[in-house]
Amino acid sequence: MRRSLFIVWGDDDNLGIPLIDEQHRGIVAMINTLYYFMKRGEGERELLRMLEMLEGFFRIHFIVEEEMMARAGYREREAHAAAHADFLRKLADARSALDRVNDPLELLRDLKTWWVEHIRIEDRKFASLVRSLAEED
Repeated sequence: MRRSLFIVWGDDDNLGIPLIDEQHRGIVAMINTLYYFMKRGEGERELLRMLEMLEGFFRIHFIVEEEMMARAGYREREAHAAAHADFLRKLADARSALDRVNDPLELLRDLKTWWVEHIRIEDRKFASLVRSLAEED
């Protein structure tokens, strides 16, 4: 049987911030949905729609995450926000270059690499600070 999920969410991917974890799982679900369409040979047809959906959800997610970091006084917030902005630019560039994309799976791999590394490395840096603020509320 072929692999049905491109990214498998594990308990170690949770940051312990319920809203952020839920949004992260939602983004992973969208990436896996795009992978589903690609496996069926419908990836090119659905790619634009899925990228637009992902881009919109990423924008919302990044706003929420950056607001939480600001409230918690996270010192690296500006650098983290710059990484978010850079990623959104790359996603927009990918969307605008769809007519020149030769391998949608390569785009999916790049998306997975950035996303998984961002959650597991960058987001972990602020998670404990945001969790401690939530415990005070």
